[in-house]
Amino acid sequence: MKTKYPAYIVLDIPEPFASQIIAIRSKCDSFRARIPAEITVFGSTGTRHIKEGQEISFMIKELERIIPSITRVSFTFSGLKPVPGSSGHAVFLDPNNKDAFIRIHEAIKNGTSFDYVSSEGKYSPHCSIGRVDKSSLENVRAQVIPGETIELRKLSLVQFNPETADTEYLHSWSL
Repeated sequence: MKTKYPAYIVLDIPEPFASQIIAIRSKCDSFRARIPAEITVFGSTGTRHIKEGQEISFMIKELERIIPSITRVSFTFSGLKPVPGSSGHAVFLDPNNKDAFIRIHEAIKNGTSFDYVSSEGKYSPHCSIGRVDKSSLENVRAQVIPGETIELRKLSLVQFNPETADTEYLHSWSL
């Protein structure tokens, strides 16, 4: 079976943090609230997405070759930041321990042969919150969960319908 939509590789954010992130998104961006709470390690900044129409079984086999080199990531969110060039209206949660995310991104980029859409920018780990109007920005900032250590223990291959925000999990691995 082939993917119908762009695919991404993500580290799933566990509960209770995932529900907190979805709740924050729900108050400011109903489209992004439909997306699972995660940090994309392949398919966002730096590489864009894996092109649709690829064999799912091929992608799984490619990832299974490098999974042994990928370890769990522990981090905290350092706060809410604006997406560069968005006039401050699109925001994301900024994780510390960026090197761990970058190592995973590089392992996937260099250790697989996915057909992906490349990007001129470099990979920057983040958890998208969405578009926030200026009047509610401080309220959203107050709800952020900095300081709590989060351990990411699951890597997933997903496909994402950009029109509906429906996300389909194609395969997941425990780390």
